[in-house]
Amino acid sequence: MKPTKPFQFTLILKNVDENTLQLEDSLYGASCDDALINFRSGAVY
Repeated sequence: MKPTKPFQFTLILKNVDENTLQLEDSLYGASCDDALINFRSGAVY
């Protein structure tokens, strides 16, 4: 089995902010278990 190539992409999340409850858990549950969450100018990405 060939190793997969790493990839990078950005999700821009709508209707969430830094106060959204369980944001990290929701992303983890959606298989984004290695996501890095950032907040900038009111946007979460």
